[in-house]
Amino acid sequence: TMLGKLSSSDLKEVIQKGIVQYGRDNRELDILLFHEVLEYMARIDRVLSCPGGSLLLAGQSGVGRRTATCVVSHMHGATLFTPKISRSYEIKQFKNDLKQVMQLAGLDGHQVVLLLEDYQFVHP
Repeated sequence: TMLGKLSSSDLKEVIQKGIVQYGRDNRELDILLFHEVLEYMARIDRVLSCPGGSLLLAGQSGVGRRTATCVVSHMHGATLFTPKISRSYEIKQFKNDLKQVMQLAGLDGHQVVLLLEDYQFVHP
């Protein structure tokens, strides 16, 4: 899909269907589809539609970037991977996580979205 090419009403309708499907397969989402969230979803869709695409979403916390990424990744049939950070998480675990993601994408041929968030970057 190319969400960015849809009218705003069609975009909202497609996204709402994606949210319903995500809710059936994962967990129910309670998300307000205001303009910024729809814009994030269209950008994420554009990047996931390109082979090897990458994206940095920066800005104020709490505007729905993570949820938008989860929903659009699901709409693309991609596996979403994010490291499970704990107090004992170190560079060794990060390297293992990266290895797992690369194996999923490279060897197994899955479309994978690696989601790294600011709070996951801690100083050793």
